[in-house]
Amino acid sequence: MGRRASDDLYALRSLSDAVDNARHILGLAVDGCRARGYSDAEIAKVLGITRQAVWKRWPRQPLVDTESAGKGGAL
Repeated sequence: MGRRASDDLYALRSLSDAVDNARHILGLAVDGCRARGYSDAEIAKVLGITRQAVWKRWPRQPLVDTESAGKGGAL
């Protein structure tokens, strides 16, 4: 078969971490494009996927009002 090296599994884990990181960054980029007014159809075209795939992979996050979030209505 071949020789095993202790670095093999470390390299595999590093690649897995890189993929996870890339997916996270891609999600941030999609959110940023949406915030700048790009449609899911435009984003999909650039990524080579369907519009439906864009909204399924990266659902739109609801807007959060940070100003009123901390004001729990205390009297």
